[in-house]
Amino acid sequence: MKKKALVLITAFTVMMAMSFSAMPTFAADTPSGTAITSAADFVKIEANPSGSYYLANDIDLGGDVNICTTTAKQFTGTFDGNGHAITGYAVSSPKTSHTGIFGYAKGAKFKNLKITGINVKISDDYQYYGTILSYGNGCTFSGITVTGNINVTISGTESSANIGGIAGLVYDSKYISCKNSANITVSVSGTTSSGVEVAGINTGGSSYSKCTNTGKLTVTGSNLGFSTDTIAAYGIGKSGSFTNCKNAGAISATAGGKSGSYLTEGLFAAGIGGSTTSATDKVVSCGNTGKISLKATDAIYNSAAASGLISGFARTVSKCYNKGAVTYSTKGANVEGSYASGICGAGGTISQSYNKGNITATHTGNEIHVGGISGDLNDMSNCYNVGKVVLNGHGYVGGISGYAYGKATCNYATGKVSGTAKPAKGTIFGYNTNNYVKHTIYNNYYTTGKAYGASDVTWKDWKALAKKVSSIKKSTCPKLSSKYWKYSSKYKRMILKNNQE
Repeated sequence: MKKKALVLITAFTVMMAMSFSAMPTFAADTPSGTAITSAADFVKIEANPSGSYYLANDIDLGGDVNICTTTAKQFTGTFDGNGHAITGYAVSSPKTSHTGIFGYAKGAKFKNLKITGINVKISDDYQYYGTILSYGNGCTFSGITVTGNINVTISGTESSANIGGIAGLVYDSKYISCKNSANITVSVSGTTSSGVEVAGINTGGSSYSKCTNTGKLTVTGSNLGFSTDTIAAYGIGKSGSFTNCKNAGAISATAGGKSGSYLTEGLFAAGIGGSTTSATDKVVSCGNTGKISLKATDAIYNSAAASGLISGFARTVSKCYNKGAVTYSTKGANVEGSYASGICGAGGTISQSYNKGNITATHTGNEIHVGGISGDLNDMSNCYNVGKVVLNGHGYVGGISGYAYGKATCNYATGKVSGTAKPAKGTIFGYNTNNYVKHTIYNNYYTTGKAYGASDVTWKDWKALAKKVSSIKKSTCPKLSSKYWKYSSKYKRMILKNNQE
């Protein structure tokens, strides 16, 4: 019996060995299209800009390579880095005003590519710069990373620039898992300059998912005149939707004009973006840890805003945070509005978000709205501020929002609100003007100071309601629902369940 079993086992072993030896071997998946193995291969793409291409190995461009430089030859195909890197990209004398490895593209796809050690030094009067693409629309970028240094000087009476770490000015496109680690320094001057906008990823309106900026972004305007347009720096992009995006780089925007002149139409600095104006735009699960700085030395004609996340108007913000210090310093008149905040300048609907960064504003012009979460509040729920908020100057300052005209429920503030703010400052709101709808501000908590600086609400049962407590716990803040909140033994206070510190 044992002998028969041994024969069967031996036969089975031989059969298995024969089966495996007969199985074919498979090579690793190879992308479809034309293989690129050198810089010489790369420039040939321009002869067939609608084709599909992939890197078969790392390539060294050996300096300034700029292909597809006209709309007639714009890239419409696919470029797959295949996990490889482009090195040796350097620009000192740009060939066109649309500088980048690709000049123009429409509906193109760029993916799985590393561009390392770039060295860009441009002096021009008019420039769109993006490391992989200068100008385009309807493109998709996924798995793109950029490292190195970008230095751009723009001057002249009609000077302007759009500078991006990944792309320059590209509209209606998608950015997925892209990362900029390049340091970008841009200066602009000119009495009738059209201004400059800088972004870690792209300065055009698009959608961004899982994108990151760790590069230091610095934009400076000098000797500017009345007709100067925007001076701005954004960690990710100017506008659109942002999901799971992070900024860790320091963001700085500075502008100065001729003595006694209006400086610029807009001065902005933000960790993530400028605005989300479309009804479908959202900012979800985004965060900033970088330092945000805005400074102007002369009057600003239109508006100025510095924020950890979104400097302008934000339609929908949820599950976001700011941990970076925000510093705002201007003097002179601001005609339409100024904001300094942790999350956004003027909020539409903000929920489940928090600020831990210190917000400091110095302002000598018309009123500024300063808040730990937002400058202006429209609809906010389940948010909190623990950072210090300071305003020295004319305006409204609050731990949650500087100015409130809408709905606010289930928020708390523990951060100290201070400064010489006039006319009003409060731990929750600087000013409440919600005199339109009954019972829209309630179930809010604070631990220090006074809840509201001032209000024009006269009806008693319509006034904002807040409770001063000794600590932020379930027992002292029962209206903080367990659906959104939980107690943290680490921080000794309530934190958000779905957006934990």
